[in-house]
Amino acid sequence: MADSFNRLHTSHPPEIVFDFISDFRHASLWDPRTRRVIKVSEGPIGRGTRFLLQADLLGLTPEFPYEIEVYERPTRLVLVGRTTLFAYREQISFSALGSGTCIDYRAAMTLHGWLVLGNPILSLIYPRIGDDATAGIVPALNKALESAPS
Repeated sequence: MADSFNRLHTSHPPEIVFDFISDFRHASLWDPRTRRVIKVSEGPIGRGTRFLLQADLLGLTPEFPYEIEVYERPTRLVLVGRTTLFAYREQISFSALGSGTCIDYRAAMTLHGWLVLGNPILSLIYPRIGDDATAGIVPALNKALESAPS
């Protein structure tokens, strides 16, 4: 299994940060490998909400289904998914840090099927993928809040 861990800090309160990240459609705003994300389940965002993420990988545009497995607003969010070739889990915790928020973002992925032989290589590059995927969260959050109607 390949994994990554990133700790981020923002000046925004946990509730706002949690709401922004739990609406996984925003992932295309912060992750450069995410082309778009569609919410594919009905109703408000919460446990069981499903999304379909379309990525840019090596010139391909694979789709990754995600489901919110844990929704504990505003402290903990877990998204999971599986395809025939990948299994993945993203665990995000939010804690108050002064008037802002500390975000701990843990992601893990395992290759399946004929790709299983690539797991050792994925373990070497996945931390960098995690760095790239999370580096834009705080700037995207700041930009979204600046443009939000008051």
